[in-house]
Amino acid sequence: MKNTTKLLALLMLLVVFQFTSCQKEEVVLIDETPQEGTLTDNSPLTLLLVRTSLNDGNNDDFIDGADCFSIAFPFAVTVGDTDFIIENEADYQEVIDFILASGGSTNDIEINFPITIVFPNYIEVIVNSQEELNTYAADCSDGVDLVIDCLDFIYPITFFVYNSATEETSTIVVENDEEMFLFLSNLSSTDYISIDYPISVET
Repeated sequence: MKNTTKLLALLMLLVVFQFTSCQKEEVVLIDETPQEGTLTDNSPLTLLLVRTSLNDGNNDDFIDGADCFSIAFPFAVTVGDTDFIIENEADYQEVIDFILASGGSTNDIEINFPITIVFPNYIEVIVNSQEELNTYAADCSDGVDLVIDCLDFIYPITFFVYNSATEETSTIVVENDEEMFLFLSNLSSTDYISIDYPISVET
C-alpha cells in the first residue's frame, strides 16, 4: 500500500516518458515505502501500467509494415539470396546492416510464411501469406496509439493482492510484459493491489 503522492509521482513519470524520446539509456529506480493507499482495476496508474505492458508492434515495422502487431520469434526472412533467422530483436540489426551494405531497401525483404503475429493484447494469429498480412496491416487503427513504448519495466515485479469479496490475500510475481498485462487486465472490481517496491524502469 503506497502513499498517494508517491503514486502520483510514478504516474507523472509514465506520462512524461510517453511523450519523450524512445532511447533506452537510463535505469530509474522507484523506491517507495509502505503507506496507506491501494490500486484498483480502474485506477489511473493501473491503466497506465496496462498501457506500458502492451505488446509493442513498432520494432519490426520495417519488416511487417504495421505498428499494431509484431511477428512472433523465431521467424525467417529472405533478402535477395540471403536468408536470415530472426530469433530476437537484436537480429533486426543484422538484416538492416546487410541491406545497407548491399545498397538495397526494406522493400527487398521477403517474409517466409507461415508466421504468427501478436497484437497489443497478446492475442496471436497465424498468417499464411503476404496477402493475409497486408489485410491485417490495413486494419490497423488510425486512432491514438495506446502503447507506451518509451518505458520498460525491469522484471520480476511483485504485487500484493487483496480481494474484498473473499477476504483473501495473495502475492503475484510477474516476469514479463505479457504476464503484467494479463494480471492487470483480469483484475476484478473487488481486487485491491499494491506494488512491492522498489522497482526499476528502463527509459
